[in-house]
Amino acid sequence: MLFDAMPHGALRTDRQGTVLMHNQRLLELLHVPATFFSRPRRVGELSEFGERRGDLATGHGNEALASSAEAWDFGASGNRIVTTSSGRHVEVRRQALPDRSAIYTCTDVTEQVQALQASRASERYLAEVIDSLPGLLVAINSKLEYTMINELGSEWIGKPKDRIVGRSIRENLSETRVAEIRAFMETASFGEQRTVESRYEATGTRPRSWLQVTQVMVAQPDGVDRTCYAFAVDITARKMAEEALVEAKLEAERANRAKSEFLRTISHELRTPMNAIVGFGELLAGNDAGALTEEQRRHVAEIRRGSSLLLSLINELLDMAQAEHGSLNVSLEAVRLVSALEDSVRLLGPLAQKVGVLLEAPVIAERAEHVQGDAKRLRQVFVNLISNAIKYNRPGGRVRISVTEHEGTVTTAVTDEGSGLDELQQARLFKPFERLVDRSSAIEGTGLGLALSQALTRAMGGEIRVESEPGRGTTFRVVLRAAEGAPAPSPQTLVERPVAAMPPGWSPKVLYVDDNPVNVMLVEAMLARLPPNERVEFRSELHALEGLRAAEQEPYDLVLLDIEMPSMNGFELLRKLREKAHYRDAAVVAVSAYNSKEEMESALAAGFSSYLAKPFEMQELHAVVRRVLVAG
Repeated sequence: MLFDAMPHGALRTDRQGTVLMHNQRLLELLHVPATFFSRPRRVGELSEFGERRGDLATGHGNEALASSAEAWDFGASGNRIVTTSSGRHVEVRRQALPDRSAIYTCTDVTEQVQALQASRASERYLAEVIDSLPGLLVAINSKLEYTMINELGSEWIGKPKDRIVGRSIRENLSETRVAEIRAFMETASFGEQRTVESRYEATGTRPRSWLQVTQVMVAQPDGVDRTCYAFAVDITARKMAEEALVEAKLEAERANRAKSEFLRTISHELRTPMNAIVGFGELLAGNDAGALTEEQRRHVAEIRRGSSLLLSLINELLDMAQAEHGSLNVSLEAVRLVSALEDSVRLLGPLAQKVGVLLEAPVIAERAEHVQGDAKRLRQVFVNLISNAIKYNRPGGRVRISVTEHEGTVTTAVTDEGSGLDELQQARLFKPFERLVDRSSAIEGTGLGLALSQALTRAMGGEIRVESEPGRGTTFRVVLRAAEGAPAPSPQTLVERPVAAMPPGWSPKVLYVDDNPVNVMLVEAMLARLPPNERVEFRSELHALEGLRAAEQEPYDLVLLDIEMPSMNGFELLRKLREKAHYRDAAVVAVSAYNSKEEMESALAAGFSSYLAKPFEMQELHAVVRRVLVAG
């Protein structure tokens, strides 16, 4: 009764394997009928009975068994697990006795086996999840050894997992990266995360790469050992895109610098011959009566008119090129609007009278006197809009100019009484080289004025709007931000001071240094046209070093210096002159085909007394000479 009441199945065999005794629990666990042992049985027959019925051996440890017979047929002590046809798992243990007989015990381990199977399934699932992650996952212990790595990490390192797990990270990472990981593991608290971006040089299995690595510290169950889990995402494509973007930006900046230098150079190269055309045309036109025939005077007048148009076109082309590449030069400050408008009206008055158009004085509302803009560029915009209103007006028409203020903006409206524009024409208005009149029209223009005016207005933070109807005229509105307060008075340069006559009887000595002989010829001819009581002694040199020697040999009252010269530029020559006692405060004027505001300001800051931009007219040269000589 005690034997049958045991919770384990049991049987005993003799040394030949014949079953000597068994208990009831054995029959229950193995689902064997009591009649099975109605006659003597060997233990092997119990195995054969299970096989015929479909019992399977599930294994011993990690070793798979071919049949249930092997669960009973082992000579030494040990254990096996059998899965019965009912699905229960039974552990069979054999204990050999000294007389070579044996005792077998059977225990139901179904729950333990199922728990183990579930655990292994969970592990397999977790492994599959880890391997399917879109990034690298590794675990590193306090000895800096890999304890786990997923498939993607193995592929990225270029080694199988069994050659990574259990080995030092130094085999795969640089000393710099190893030091970073060690420092994190030594200083980070449990649960702390850090994200870093690391670059890894190329290896035999991968190109140069970037990883974004998120690291977290985890405590092991013993509470002592530390494990660093690192999840890394390959950001090589993003980094390469960033590098390409940086390189593209640098290339664009290089291209912009090259374009700026090209514009600067082309401006110089165009203005230098224009200086000769404009200057000699003026000299011819200024000849005494009788020196030229009437026909020759008409020819000279056409030369001057053509050169003026060409110079205007050159200026507009260069400004448009600068606008297109984002380097249009504007200097924002508070501008007195009435001055800009009155100057423009005064300049265009003769044109309006010539074509029979009434140009009315501007009407300016209160609180609309000052705008935020560039005085020079604003006049350029107004001259273009008003001249268009005159040229495209009807005979006997009017041009009205009004200024209003509304919520921090100032709007200047220029209205004509011309033929007006339809919607298609308005859409083409601000496109470069678009002219809305027939090419054979007598109205002069290049189609750049409105496009440039729009670019200038935008550069000043404003906009140009147009309103027009066929047969009802056109209104252009220039909208700019209102300026807070009046313009601050700016210091006058020598060029801007009132012209004073030179002392009578004084014949100042003038030295001109320029590598272009045509420029020298022009300046000499212009200075020769000074009034008899203001004549100067003129000398020129075509080389900077020769000019410096001439200045050292004899003191000059005025030195005119070209900026661009091959052996030494005008700035360097000025510096050497200022080192001489006589020229420390003497009048030295820059003469250059560079006409930007930055060039002029740089020249005045370097110590030039004034700046004369080519092309210049004779009266402009005379005025500068008088100013600097009298001031000196």
